[in-house]
Amino acid sequence: MLPALSSELLMAALELSAALLPALCVLASLVALFLVRRKRRNAAPSDTSNSAAEQSAAPRTNPDEPALSPRCDARVLMPGVVLLKGALDADAQLDVLRWCLAYGVDGKRWLDGDGLNAPRQGRGRSYDAVGRVDARAGPLCEALRRAARAADGRADPLGGAAATHVLLLWYARLERGLGWHRDDGKWDGASLAPVVSLSLGCSCDFSLKANPSDAPVVARLDSGDAILFGGPARSVMHAVTNITPGTCPPALAAAALGRVETARGGEFRLNLTWRHAPEIAGLEAEERFHIFGGGTRQFLDAARDRGLAAARAEANERRRARRARRVERKSRIP
Repeated sequence: MLPALSSELLMAALELSAALLPALCVLASLVALFLVRRKRRNAAPSDTSNSAAEQSAAPRTNPDEPALSPRCDARVLMPGVVLLKGALDADAQLDVLRWCLAYGVDGKRWLDGDGLNAPRQGRGRSYDAVGRVDARAGPLCEALRRAARAADGRADPLGGAAATHVLLLWYARLERGLGWHRDDGKWDGASLAPVVSLSLGCSCDFSLKANPSDAPVVARLDSGDAILFGGPARSVMHAVTNITPGTCPPALAAAALGRVETARGGEFRLNLTWRHAPEIAGLEAEERFHIFGGGTRQFLDAARDRGLAAARAEANERRRARRARRVERKSRIP
């Protein structure tokens, strides 16, 4: 009886093992795949942040390229958008401010007569080829781009396409920021190379969104911070939604006080924006009309091309058309 029972148990065990063998093989394969993927993930760099030490490991191709602050922290805000917190230390910020003041104030690029060239907004504005602003402007932009590429290559898909132009925007009044817009105009460049924006002076809230109906992503930009957007985010909507008085570093305020119009105590905000726009090389002087509103710009263009009398006639016709449209809209209201 016992030998018969033992043989039956042995046969049952063999049948069970045969049934479980395929499942055990699949389980072993899944475990092996999991371990391989975990090893690769641990070896790969992070997709969402990158320290200055990590990004500085890449070799510099330009010996004039400045070193960013050791405290620089790269953060990916959305695909193609990288925030560089603390990109420049205090000494580097002061150096950039000095060569910007030399260009904008001493070179009278921000001035019209004795005041700023955009007086209604309390701003000074210039748009020029990078090389004409200062020899340090180009290498600084490349250092910022290299740090951003290390955090998210999508932000700078055309790494070899150097910035050709830089916009300098001086805010002497801190009540107003900059409205929602996309950098997709004639002067903004046509490629996917990034817009590179560096902030000095007072802190601000820089907001971004892909579509008008989206909730904005808000980044706090302190003095020395930079933000880059390129590739899939090259035409992202953005705005300066708030400027905070009382946040300008004292050394920067002291350097600006008495040199140019500022807010109380020498406070200001200065934004440097680099773009790759080789198609407008040589046309920079025409961009000065951009500091006016659309109607004023139309008038100036017409006066230059067709004479003052024609410009006035066209402006009067536009005014009559606007008045007629307002009257028509009011007539439709019950």
